[in-house]
Amino acid sequence: MPLDAGPSIAVGWCNVQFPPSIPDQAEGMPLPRAGTTLTWPGFPAAIYARVYAPGVTTSPGNQDLVQGDIGFGPVGSDPTSASQASGWTWQPLSYNSTNCSNCGANYEYEINPLVPAVPGTYAYAARFSADGRQTFAYCAGMAGTSTGQAYDPSQAPVMVVAGGSCQSVGTACGADNDCCAGTGSCQNSLCSCPGAGAACTPTNVCDQGTLQCPADGGVVCVDTGSPVAGDPSCGSGKICVGGTCTESSCNPGASCVPANPCHTGLISCNAQTPVCNDTGNTAANGLGCGSGMVCNGGSCQVCNSGSACTPADPCHKGQIDCSSGSPVCSDTGTNATDGTGCGTGEVCTAGSCGCAPGTSSCPPNGCIDVTSDFNNCGVCGNICGPQQLCIQGTCTVPPNLPAARCNAAMVLGSDGQVYLLGGTDPSGTASAAVYVYSPVTNVWGTAPSMSLPRVSLAAVTGTDGRIYALGGTTPDAGSSSSVEAYDLTARAWSPEPSMQIGRKQHGAALGGDGRIYAVEGIGPNSAFPITAVEALNTSTQVWSSVASLDVAATPQSTPVVLAGADGSVYAFIYHSTNVDFSTQVRAYDPSAGTWTVGTTLTYQEPMVGTVVPGGFYLFMDDTNPNNTYYSYTMQTYSPSSAGWTTGHYVAVDELGAGMVGGLAHGRILALDALDCSTVFLYDPTVGDWTPRAWSL
Repeated sequence: MPLDAGPSIAVGWCNVQFPPSIPDQAEGMPLPRAGTTLTWPGFPAAIYARVYAPGVTTSPGNQDLVQGDIGFGPVGSDPTSASQASGWTWQPLSYNSTNCSNCGANYEYEINPLVPAVPGTYAYAARFSADGRQTFAYCAGMAGTSTGQAYDPSQAPVMVVAGGSCQSVGTACGADNDCCAGTGSCQNSLCSCPGAGAACTPTNVCDQGTLQCPADGGVVCVDTGSPVAGDPSCGSGKICVGGTCTESSCNPGASCVPANPCHTGLISCNAQTPVCNDTGNTAANGLGCGSGMVCNGGSCQVCNSGSACTPADPCHKGQIDCSSGSPVCSDTGTNATDGTGCGTGEVCTAGSCGCAPGTSSCPPNGCIDVTSDFNNCGVCGNICGPQQLCIQGTCTVPPNLPAARCNAAMVLGSDGQVYLLGGTDPSGTASAAVYVYSPVTNVWGTAPSMSLPRVSLAAVTGTDGRIYALGGTTPDAGSSSSVEAYDLTARAWSPEPSMQIGRKQHGAALGGDGRIYAVEGIGPNSAFPITAVEALNTSTQVWSSVASLDVAATPQSTPVVLAGADGSVYAFIYHSTNVDFSTQVRAYDPSAGTWTVGTTLTYQEPMVGTVVPGGFYLFMDDTNPNNTYYSYTMQTYSPSSAGWTTGHYVAVDELGAGMVGGLAHGRILALDALDCSTVFLYDPTVGDWTPRAWSL
């Protein structure tokens, strides 16, 4: 239906702007009550309508030229129809002069209308006139109606009108305050019963109850007549049994410790017997749950509260704190013991970290022992020359022997000094003299001579700290079985039980069982090597035969015998035949009493060797007939991998008279086999011998 046509009609469009329905629950509009004025909390008016009239609403100040109304009528009826218009009642709109910032070319009108006196459901619409109410344009809904369009009753918004009193459960509502007290909230335009059917506690606390809402409002807890489960408390010293409150010593609801001590527990009563139930909730972190155990996240974990630890400041004492559930090292503020390590080369002193005694700070290299460091000798930055070592803070070379000694024995004493025993002087005369080298002072001295001259002997430091001199060449060039030991404290030699077999050019080492092993050598009645092995128990002073070797050294060679870090005795034996020139490796296990075979090194004869970290370091004679340039090599043997590693090549026999490792700063001392007096020192931190002992 078109806007009411008439020669003076100037309205081109109109609508019901807001609300889209009444009550508008989403916007908090209350349910209209019959016969009351409809208001909308927070808004100036309850209903708004807009109109467009060309030449009128397009300019401000013409609001008096337009009149409008809001009408209420039956749902689905048409106020423009002569037969239906009587069912509509109209109330005048007022111009909205202050609250229409988005009206554009339209005017907006508003009203707080009087609600129809009869409860029910109504349609509402707007109408506007621009000719003094002679004719009207009718419009419904937000889309509105324009010139030439018919009024559509289906587009008219609807208003629900309630009675004058509050609404009971199940009746229409617009907002929570429309519903009677206790009936809860307005849900989907109906008053609802909050928690209906939910469990509750009736007057008899030992029965179960459910929430119900009477039709006239209110919420009540109805006793179902069914006893509550679990025998809960119903008062001090009482529990529910079969729906009746009964005296009992059981205390339901009290805290307890369940099977998992890191969960909380609550007491329940089963036929008046207390039962601790695990709630599934975690107990507090840090709660003790056993000796040296605390709770953390619901689990019992190891945490030794109060035990010592190292805090962030390593020069303070720390103590383990388990209050968080995890071990945390807390600083006690007490100074750590002086001398406690706190960094590379650093120790604690009076709670502060600094260089250890005997070292100096040499930035950026940290704490340096300037008494031995090649690059900081004596003072920081003082670099020794290529043929020098730093000894006692001075760049120098090791001193030569006071007198040449060939075919002597060299051994590291329990005092850290090197002892050279016996040998021959340059004239070939056998000697009983003992020379002593101090790695600390870099000086050779002497010790009391042995009881008799010994050449091609072996020497071992025993577990008692004494140095044992074993066998050697007799005055008639035979092989001696005599043994004597040097007491470093008493500075005296004493005779010891003789070996079972006279030996020279033999090897010896201390086994992991504390016995001294004499290995192979030239026997007393033969110019050929023997394979026999015997061991001295220094506690019982008894020599015993052990398993012999399966291979003998050549007559001109002396086996190199060394003590392994694994407790085994290692023998490096040069074995030669018409087709075989090789170093055979054998290892004796004192606990098993057997020799095992190591990795053979062909065309190499061991001259001397020493123990180094991870294995053995040996000076070898290269016996390859095709090698016409290099004569000697340095080889390293690893027991763990049974592998050989070639080191420096050496052109002449410079290191073959003796070799001792384990000196201060990890240094190795070797004696020149050419003159039997020149001494070489190897410094692992420099990676070089002093003086240099190889041609390349």
